Amino acid sequence: MAFHIDTYDLPRMTGYASAYAHWEKAEPWPSQRGEYDGRPLAGRNRKNKVIRKLNDGAIALRLHNTDVVIYRPDERITINAYPSISTDLFANRLLPNGVIVSLNQAGGYYVRDGVLSNWQRFRSNTITLTKHNDYYAAPRDQLQPLVQFRINRRKADLVAKVSGLKDFSIWYKAYVGMRPQGSWHQVEHIVAAVEIPDLLKQGSEGWMKLAKSQYAYATAPQFLNFLKKQVYSRNHQIFNATSYNSFTWRTLTNTLRTNARYGIQG
Repeated sequence: MAFHIDTYDLPRMTGYASAYAHWEKAEPWPSQRGEYDGRPLAGRNRKNKVIRKLNDGAIALRLHNTDVVIYRPDERITINAYPSISTDLFANRLLPNGVIVSLNQAGGYYVRDGVLSNWQRFRSNTITLTKHNDYYAAPRDQLQPLVQFRINRRKADLVAKVSGLKDFSIWYKAYVGMRPQGSWHQVEHIVAAVEIPDLLKQGSEGWMKLAKSQYAYATAPQFLNFLKKQVYSRNHQIFNATSYNSFTWRTLTNTLRTNARYGIQG
């Protein structure tokens, strides 16, 4: 079970004014009474959650040794991302309503804006949000576009034909149909994944090795899908790429799943 912190004792923040007001109200620890020393953000016995004033007047909200959220006098917000569930919970409790971060996902650091409820991905783990009227947004140069890849069926069919996958699929279905019903698959060849493209092009000799390999222990549809993945992942030209600076969470998860399946960085 993953460890995470409680956030029930953390105050809500709406901007620099509320962060500064909470810093002023926080009673310093007896041994830390300097203007720039840390003060309790939650209970006085919770020294892993700290609010402190920086030299430029900004108010930093710290978890352990990281200033996770910093409210600045010009109404900018700096988020120092750390990929952990605890940091997600801590930041989301202290950010203004509508701004949500997900710093613990594969493929980058993500922030959801408070207007369109769309997500954006960031190049760096230091994220700056600027206030525009009643919402926060990031400069475009901080964004790392999400690249979504979709299979171009015409190009994929051509690759399947040239690679030998199409002919092998027809042959293998017939081969499986001729096996005695209820017979067990006998593994006679251990084939490395890198050998698959060459075996597909060899014709019946290579096809028989594949048919009697460890991969063919699966059902016919599963085996053929595995081979298709191996062929497609070596031919990225079959994919059409679309770039997004703003996207839904569903688009993100589907894109990361597809990209991982075919070994593509998006």
